[in-house]
Amino acid sequence: MKKSPNKATFFTRGSQITFNNWRMLWQVNQRILHWCILLLLALTIASLYVTTSLDTLRAAYYYIASMVLQKVGLAQHVFHINWHETTLRINTFGVLSEPYFTNQLHLFWYHLKLSFYYALSMTTVVTIGLTFWLIKRGKQQAESDFVRGSRLHKVNVVAKMVKSHGAADIVIGSLPMAKDFEVRHTLIHGTTGSGKGQTFNQFIEQIRRRGDSAIIFDKGCVFTSLFYQEQTDTLLNPFDKRCAPWDLWQEATTAPDFDNMAEALIPMHGESDPYWVTAARTVFAAAAYRMQGDKNRSIEKLLSLLLTAKLDNLGHYLQGTEAATLVSDKIEKTAISIRSVLSTSLKSLRFLQGLSGKTPFSIHQWIAQAGDSKESRFLLISSHAKAHVTLRPLISMWLSIASIALLSLEEDYDRRLWFICDELPSLHQLPQLAETIAEVRKFGGCFILGMQSFAQLQKIYGSAAATEIFDLLNTRFFFRSPSADMATLVSKELGHEEIEQHQESYAYGVNTIRDGITIGTQRATRPLVTAAEIMALPDLTAYVRVPLPVAITKITLTYQQRPILQPGFIACRKTAEKTKMINQTKVTLPQKNESNSNEVADTNQLTPDDLLPNNTRNPLACLQQQEDNILTLDKHSNHQDERESP
Repeated sequence: MKKSPNKATFFTRGSQITFNNWRMLWQVNQRILHWCILLLLALTIASLYVTTSLDTLRAAYYYIASMVLQKVGLAQHVFHINWHETTLRINTFGVLSEPYFTNQLHLFWYHLKLSFYYALSMTTVVTIGLTFWLIKRGKQQAESDFVRGSRLHKVNVVAKMVKSHGAADIVIGSLPMAKDFEVRHTLIHGTTGSGKGQTFNQFIEQIRRRGDSAIIFDKGCVFTSLFYQEQTDTLLNPFDKRCAPWDLWQEATTAPDFDNMAEALIPMHGESDPYWVTAARTVFAAAAYRMQGDKNRSIEKLLSLLLTAKLDNLGHYLQGTEAATLVSDKIEKTAISIRSVLSTSLKSLRFLQGLSGKTPFSIHQWIAQAGDSKESRFLLISSHAKAHVTLRPLISMWLSIASIALLSLEEDYDRRLWFICDELPSLHQLPQLAETIAEVRKFGGCFILGMQSFAQLQKIYGSAAATEIFDLLNTRFFFRSPSADMATLVSKELGHEEIEQHQESYAYGVNTIRDGITIGTQRATRPLVTAAEIMALPDLTAYVRVPLPVAITKITLTYQQRPILQPGFIACRKTAEKTKMINQTKVTLPQKNESNSNEVADTNQLTPDDLLPNNTRNPLACLQQQEDNILTLDKHSNHQDERESP
């Protein structure tokens, strides 16, 4: 059973400490009072001496002395007074009866009062100042002394520090960014509703005002509604009728271009066997590269070839490439599995069918023009909530093309071409993102990446690549993180400080001679901002670290309701309605050997219908049916192998 606390002990401890504090307070006050009285007297005398003439002081002295001598029975005492080089002899009665001495005495008392009031005022001011100084000294003794490490200061102090090192013309909240912070890249980290969106809005608004160009990923179509200008900007969203007519073969011209495109379009998921993804990438890149020479090339034709053509015809089309053996009908199970990966990843390309425009649009060409232009241009790649999962492979491919295309520009340290991506982990892995961020500085590329959690980034890119990307983002905004793990990570990122801690200990006993307070110091290292403080941050409040040797600060943003310039999303006709039938589209196949001419007749000019399975002639319906049936066929083949195995 737990023993109840001894209340008498608490009473004794509290009484001893309280009375000891009172005794020390009285001792200090006595000493202060003593010095104040001495100061009052000294100031009064000094002021009286300065403000009163010597004749008045002498006359007052003789008058007061005469009064005293009469009181003690020495009324016949004679004074010898020097007056203008003449010695006057006068007794006490003469001094007291002379009007001159009376008038000088009144004047003396008047100056004495003035001197006293002046001295009292000065003493009061000195006493108050001394009191505050002693309080400050006591507070300093209780506070810890900074030794080294990170520092935390108010935003106005840090703003002055940044300006002393050189500030950019972009200000977030009330904190100016460091000069050339753009090419050292920026991170905005925090949970939903904590203030990331307002930070991005301030960045984009000032980028537009500067005249810089930017590639912006807009999940939710919010940035489109606030900043899209149809005259100068370009929008990519196949479900939006304002979407530019992006063309795959305008974007990629060389085999490495198609390889990079395939790597972004067909991502690696988790720790699954990389063979199937790598094989699917190889097949897509080879087919798209070979179709580059077809005058009647189209997305419809490419999808029909890859997803619905017979395996022997697809293998014949890819004959002579590294992908030919992967789709051979001799390894039907493997080819079906590869096609299942292709079907899952390429279905987003279906929504590019039917895009029309005067001239095909290319991200590479847009970046080349924006890099040389002095006019602000935005390329917005958007998706709304219902379509984001469907469009994620396509958007990831576009953003990957954009990030890599920055490296194709001529070197220019003064150029500013922004890559703005909020909710980066909501996309597939962007190939070579870390390498691009590391190298793009000399081309004028500026990355601003936002995420809700570092764990999301690790899930998509893996621990090593996520850490590499994280390390390349030098300016950092940390908003609220409700997770203890994420808050601990943020706390570590903000750094630690080494301090000298002051500690107080009390000693007391029966004899008051033992009562006292002992103050000691101890060196310790502690987080500059604790995880609990990160978890408790209010909305629109963030800790900011800039890439300068200055302190960390906490900023508070003001919510701004910006006007809507354009609808965030304008739906176009349904894909099934706007997509042209591809039954008449022709796929040119390479010539087969004469020994195989009997197996496939007239393969030089085949329509997509000839490449489709026999049970259907509708390619659009077959895309979905093929996707649904491939896994079933693959499982059936695996079960058949298990039955045949001993």
